[in-house]
Amino acid sequence: TEARVDIQSPLLECSVKDMSFAYEWELHKAPTVIKKEVSLTNKTAVPLGCIFKTEVPFNISAYDHVLEPDETLVMVVEFDPAYRDDKKSCIIEKTISINYRGHGQKDTINLTGEIIYPNLKLETSTINFGAILNETEKRIKCKISNSSKVVCSYHWLFMENEVPNKPITKGKDHKKHLDLGTKTELATGTV
Repeated sequence: TEARVDIQSPLLECSVKDMSFAYEWELHKAPTVIKKEVSLTNKTAVPLGCIFKTEVPFNISAYDHVLEPDETLVMVVEFDPAYRDDKKSCIIEKTISINYRGHGQKDTINLTGEIIYPNLKLETSTINFGAILNETEKRIKCKISNSSKVVCSYHWLFMENEVPNKPITKGKDHKKHLDLGTKTELATGTV
């Protein structure tokens, strides 16, 4: 008696191996979820049980699916640029991991999400003028760079506040601020 076994490794054909998403900030427009599709086709001669996983800020429309031979699954991949609320530009790199039922092979689709906000970078976080006599002036230079890919509009204010980084609220404890009157736009680069 002769026994013959044909063992096949999972062969899942992906329409893309890398997916990129980009959100660019716009004034008065809230970030919205960005959606793209990827097609996954079973190129194996047997049904293929697939388990898909990813991480925040990405989401996928299928997590567990059995593909028949030559069947195609169109998966929607979402990127949520609002998952962070710090308004800082960043690049997030994650993957969609693909595991197969009954087989140890693992495949991945690379995901890249870019969030672009107008961000300024100061060479120092503190400028200390020290004691200055009345009717005199003192100047300190500070390098400012636009570290983002979009034009950054900014306006200088001098704020009087005893506690650094504490928000100023209106009311009986409200401190005044002096408008220095300079409004500037800075394209990508340095001033």
